Amino acid sequence: MKLDLPILNRTISNLCQYLGENNFPSCRWESLTDDELFYEATICIIGSQMLYELALALANRLRNRGVLRRDFIEKNYSQHKSVLLKIFSEKIEFVDASGKQRNSFPRFKRRQAKFLSATARQLYLEGPTIKQILQLARNGRHARELLVKQVVGFGPKQASLFLRRIGYCADLAVLDVHILDYLKLARKIQSKPHSLANISLYERMEVEFRRVATQFGHSVGHVDLATWVTMRVAKREFAQ
Repeated sequence: MKLDLPILNRTISNLCQYLGENNFPSCRWESLTDDELFYEATICIIGSQMLYELALALANRLRNRGVLRRDFIEKNYSQHKSVLLKIFSEKIEFVDASGKQRNSFPRFKRRQAKFLSATARQLYLEGPTIKQILQLARNGRHARELLVKQVVGFGPKQASLFLRRIGYCADLAVLDVHILDYLKLARKIQSKPHSLANISLYERMEVEFRRVATQFGHSVGHVDLATWVTMRVAKREFAQ
């Protein structure tokens, strides 16, 4: 991949400045209900297997149908997985990153329905809820460890993304393929996404990204998001 590192770094730096000036993320987890936290978790669970824009559209459909609500889950859990599977089997419209209107069927529908249904059971029928987990956590790293244990479909990457989205902390890296490609380009570090399912290996790579964030002079969360956006756009433009 022949990407210009100085240009990428300037873009990342500018985006970090923008994020800092606009106080991203704007939400705060303390003000979110358990249902809202489950919705955010849903985006992160299904987003690891599909385009972000498709995952967001699908999560919105699930929320609008009411199947992520605690009262629905408590009353209808025996049918919850089949209801989810039916929704996952429907075609969905969404606008992709380039602004193009698209239609698609979600991938891995059975696994995704299984993950969400199991998480709903864990959070609402057995406990603790996500908010209770966050209240028990000592810090961001501890919250991530607890979430990986309690939320089916969460690995370190998904849990880190979730904690960033809800405004819990800004010092965890979301090491997806775009971030790993940047580390390969900028620091000659090679790693495959599936190798980072182990939290200890994930944290080792996170240390490397912290060094990158220090060079930019911004929080890990801001540098991570800015790098993700920059690399995603750059790779798409390079492929054309």
